[in-house]
Amino acid sequence: MNTKNFESNEAREAKNKQIAATRKATAEKRKKQECRVFHLKVVEDKLSHESQEALRLVFLEAKWLRNAALSAGWQSYDPKPTTVTVITPKGSEQRSLEHLGSQVRQSVVASIGRDILNLSKARSAGRKVGALKYSKAVNSIDLKQAGSTYRFRGKKVKIQ
Repeated sequence: MNTKNFESNEAREAKNKQIAATRKATAEKRKKQECRVFHLKVVEDKLSHESQEALRLVFLEAKWLRNAALSAGWQSYDPKPTTVTVITPKGSEQRSLEHLGSQVRQSVVASIGRDILNLSKARSAGRKVGALKYSKAVNSIDLKQAGSTYRFRGKKVKIQ
């Protein structure tokens, strides 16, 4: 038996054991976790004018990003750039994304994939569905990471 093959087999087996141990630890950790979904209603009377404007701009920029990703091909779209091309009646413009964080940008692009998957499921169930179209408005944004994209403070929520 070749010693080189023997050493590589031992290294591979050690790595496989380490991967198995990591998976087992992850499974144990996930048994204790609870999945929670929070639907929040914004009470605009309690927000300052600056907060209301910032919230309006977040949803507006999410719409711009979603439509730009749809027009550029969402699968290969990179949400990192801070400017997007927006089509207006006068032509196309470059607009900057100042109020969207990087995780929120990623979740907006990922939501396109979920929407296409849901259209596919509806089509396979026998419904008539068309292609995914541009959005006139974005009404919800996924906030994925507690402590980073959102924080609870008593009855209030602080959003990134």
